[in-house]
Amino acid sequence: MRNKKLSIIIPAYNEAKTILKVLEKIENVELNKWEKEIIIVDDGSTDQTKGLLKKLENKYVIVSHLKNLGKGAAIKTGLNFVTGDYVIIQDADLEYDPNDYKILLQPVEEKGALVVYGSRRLLRNKTSSLLNLIGGLFLTWITNVLYGTKITDEPTGYKLVRTDLLKSINLESRRFEFCPEITAKIAQRGIKIYEVPIHYYPRNKKEGKKIKWKDGIIAAYTLLYFKFFYDEMGFNLIDSLIRLWRVRKIKKNIPKNCVLCDLGCGKSAYLLKKLSSKIKLGIGIDREIISFKENNLQFINSDLNNFLPLENESVDCITMLSVLEHLENSEEVIREAYRILKRGGVILITTPSEKAKNFLELLAFKLKITSAKEIKDHKHYFSKKEIEELLTRNGFSEIEIQTFELKFNYFIKALKK
Repeated sequence: MRNKKLSIIIPAYNEAKTILKVLEKIENVELNKWEKEIIIVDDGSTDQTKGLLKKLENKYVIVSHLKNLGKGAAIKTGLNFVTGDYVIIQDADLEYDPNDYKILLQPVEEKGALVVYGSRRLLRNKTSSLLNLIGGLFLTWITNVLYGTKITDEPTGYKLVRTDLLKSINLESRRFEFCPEITAKIAQRGIKIYEVPIHYYPRNKKEGKKIKWKDGIIAAYTLLYFKFFYDEMGFNLIDSLIRLWRVRKIKKNIPKNCVLCDLGCGKSAYLLKKLSSKIKLGIGIDREIISFKENNLQFINSDLNNFLPLENESVDCITMLSVLEHLENSEEVIREAYRILKRGGVILITTPSEKAKNFLELLAFKLKITSAKEIKDHKHYFSKKEIEELLTRNGFSEIEIQTFELKFNYFIKALKK
């Protein structure tokens, strides 16, 4: 079995006094079965940083911005060169100690954690100023209130994230608001953030500390924005309310303590997470979700148009929430659904009716009050007859088809006898 690799992205802007010391500390850290990959992004430095890094080009991956674009922009640039299993951001100053990498990796090795934050609050550490302390506590509090997390240090610089998860997130921030953005988007997906205690050696403004009080205000706004005005799928408030309506419709028909497979579960696996306490095991399959396990939920990255990676007759219930209309080949997917469903099992589907096409396109393209991306991806609007024939051809029986949402959506229930 190959060693895992930790990719360390170092955004550096005018850090000539400390960059070599940081690199030395990283080199001296022994991570046992983990290899280290160091990626340095010179973010338009105007001091000696660029010259110092030029001498190290044969040793590390070094990328340069022609002008200063900000920490978030530097991290996004660095991500293009990452080849490791996990990524950690290492500031180019000496505030965070690379010796703590071993502690940060423990939840990964022991629990398969996707995200680990190094908390400065779990150890007795100094603070750079009272204002920074209060600001950090406030950002942590607002994060926990808005997103239901239970963390102690949101603005920590040590955020360890599995690479495929980090790369799947559409990162927009260019400056220090990268930190609250990534926290918000991870929390929105319902992914647990583990925390471990780390050491912290703060510097002051005279020593080169760049973060300012206004960055705290921007961070708070970022957390609020991504909670109330943003959805990774391009959904707005109306889309979210409609999704909630559909989930409630599905939820009433889920057998208790069943093995449930949600085909096309989406990045956030919203349905499965809502039902996790009601089911024995939940399996989500989607081409946009990353593969991982958490409690009684398992997520598999796979295209539905391919062979479903599950054994014959292995699930009690299948759900397809607004998925059928997006499929290139609905026949193959329904056939696969029948294969993996146990005898006596049930399939539950919601899909727009043929009457919905003009109305949805009006909402999306003319009035712009629902997701245009979502509607544009619709491949077909089914009639009742088409749905019934599709399910019957592939072995399903006792097919029930109801309309809801002002007759613009179908709710379908069918059995495998």
